[in-house]
Amino acid sequence: MIAHEMPKLIGTVEHSIRLDLLYGISELLAKIDNWWIVNVEIAIDADVPDYTDEQLKEANSMNAIFIEMILPIAEGDDSKMRSLYQMWIEHQNKNEG
Repeated sequence: MIAHEMPKLIGTVEHSIRLDLLYGISELLAKIDNWWIVNVEIAIDADVPDYTDEQLKEANSMNAIFIEMILPIAEGDDSKMRSLYQMWIEHQNKNEG
């Protein structure tokens, strides 16, 4: 339950967060997500293209990706998000111009 509610918990000031536990939960969630995607979702979908073993090792849900992206912010480093935001702005400007 906590792993699936993590974005909500992290995004509020009502909770005290231990980063060491958060990183552990993030790693566990990524492993569970990867197992589910590889062994259930891909296994039952006949339309899924062939993926390399390396690609399958990297498969994760959007929840896991979101948590991975905001962990540095919880530590006070927002440079990755600023970089992603700048790339998004450039993409928007390119599509509008």
